[in-house]
Amino acid sequence: MEIEYYSNDQDDQEMQDSSQYIYHQLNYENSQKSNDQSTLEAINQLQIGSADSLQSLPYNFQSQTYMSESSDENKKASKNQMIAKPFAIVDTQSVQRPISEDRFFHLPGDVLIEIDHKDSIEFSDRQKQINSIEKKIITTLLHLQPVQFSTNYKYICHLLDNTQDKEKHALSLRVKKYQVIAQGFNFLIKHLKKTYEQELDKLITLQQQREIYKLQFVQEYINKNFSKEDYFIIGVNGIDFNQENISIKNIQISQKLLNLIGLKDDNISYFALRTGVLDYCSSVTRQQIFNCFMDNFLKVKKGEKVLLKENLLTTIDGFTIVVDVFVWNIFCQFPPELQYHSNYPIPNEIEAIFVTKVQINQSHINHLNTLRKQVQGEYQKKKKHSQLNNYGKEDFQYALETQIFMEKFYPEEYKQFEKIQKEQQNEERLMHRGECGYRVIS
Repeated sequence: MEIEYYSNDQDDQEMQDSSQYIYHQLNYENSQKSNDQSTLEAINQLQIGSADSLQSLPYNFQSQTYMSESSDENKKASKNQMIAKPFAIVDTQSVQRPISEDRFFHLPGDVLIEIDHKDSIEFSDRQKQINSIEKKIITTLLHLQPVQFSTNYKYICHLLDNTQDKEKHALSLRVKKYQVIAQGFNFLIKHLKKTYEQELDKLITLQQQREIYKLQFVQEYINKNFSKEDYFIIGVNGIDFNQENISIKNIQISQKLLNLIGLKDDNISYFALRTGVLDYCSSVTRQQIFNCFMDNFLKVKKGEKVLLKENLLTTIDGFTIVVDVFVWNIFCQFPPELQYHSNYPIPNEIEAIFVTKVQINQSHINHLNTLRKQVQGEYQKKKKHSQLNNYGKEDFQYALETQIFMEKFYPEEYKQFEKIQKEQQNEERLMHRGECGYRVIS
């Protein structure tokens, strides 16, 4: 996959220049140097043979004294020499790391990292809970519930660092730096809550007013920059005061993109809950999109349009098409009456609005429509069909559970379903007799 940046400013500032990251790194290095220096000073002050001084060493440093006799035939006399050597007694640790059962890691900003059973890293936006769905002229608005964030990044960084993939090593560095930024946001929000400690109702009201203002801002942006023929998704970040960090509050998906994927009013909630909107993109595409989200907070390529070329998009009915994806962010400027009052100003980046636009070649769309019409025609020819297969792209586990459920609680309907399946198989066997140069033996 090729990635291109579109901007007049070609300043390629590295992520290592993030002021917050360097600040924390310097503090960490200084603390390490301080510990090492204190240890060296304690060793230098050690008096050989003094048991009291040994107990004052850090990290349970102790010494052992032993007698060593050295003799030399050429020397007239031999001397007994006392030699003291310090050594460290430390607690033993298991070489093997404990295996975590967690498979999903939610990061602030609604970035989710999924770890499958093969220990490979996959990004996804699944596991969202939808409060309500609001259909607009150009888009469908999904109001989301907040998701519990992960506060421990060690396990995922361990998996990334122990691979032989350079991209995963780079991703590990990005995640570690993103953690620092998330901790900074956590500090700002905690201080903001403390500022309004005596006026919590006022803070909640102010937040609600800001959310309404952002929705109006996004709607105006859509009206000015998009049409009914565009394929796009817009995610709006907001402050989650309960978890003291940021999360996606709502998502707007264009009707055109929903129709392309195959999502309609009667099934959008079902599929959005089971698979997530971005799960219809390839895992590589999702990773690149979330990388762009993190880079925004790291102030790398801030505000620029990033082009992700030649990505795969899979529809509900199983068709895969090649698309280009543009990713960028916009910011809402709040009026003075909607500003938070705090000694530590809340930056606009903390409530960034992410825009993802999908660009598709018209010939691919025409080909997809042709295939769908053919499939629909074949489907209409078969008057008998299974209701269990009407849910689109299902995973094996879910299909198996459905079959067990039907067999246990609806035995008569399940027997009828099996009968219909056998009749369909017999019809297909008769339809394809003699087509492939072999003879059907009945």
